[in-house]
Amino acid sequence: FQRIPAASLAPGLAALGEGVDALAVRAAKEQAQSDLAQKRVTLDANGNPATNDSPFPILGNAGAEYQRVTDAGALAELGTRQRQDLADIRAANPDPQAFQKASQDYLEKQAAKLPPALGNAVFREGSSIAAQHYANAVNEKATQDVAISKQALLTRVNDGEARLIQLALNGQSGQPDYQ
Repeated sequence: FQRIPAASLAPGLAALGEGVDALAVRAAKEQAQSDLAQKRVTLDANGNPATNDSPFPILGNAGAEYQRVTDAGALAELGTRQRQDLADIRAANPDPQAFQKASQDYLEKQAAKLPPALGNAVFREGSSIAAQHYANAVNEKATQDVAISKQALLTRVNDGEARLIQLALNGQSGQPDYQ
């Protein structure tokens, strides 16, 4: 057997390692997507992604990719939950200012329970949804205010009309109130 210098093996082994790492990253991504689809990745009590019955430990770049994909899936799940929670908060708080305070409190509590990067993303997404609800609440309040003002004006006109008719029927059409 001929001895091969270690220096000539190093580049080949490095390339092999990079190739295996690339395959592992792709497999980790596929595994994460599968775990999300099969509901093996859930949210724990604090809203953090937790893998149930993971078939194998994932380390290195593959582990980072698996974590990235499961974090994205958890963010999507939190977003769905958040939309429903904010709709419930909106229903419970028809006044725009009350909704704004309640939604801000909710979002701050949700963000505080999560790791900073995920918490910030959840807070930003929730703030966007809350802003839409707030705008709708303001519009609904303005529509209600216009309807109330219109009704008040119509009532005043009708009352004035009724008063004029009463004056005319009583023969008091010469009165200053009639003119």
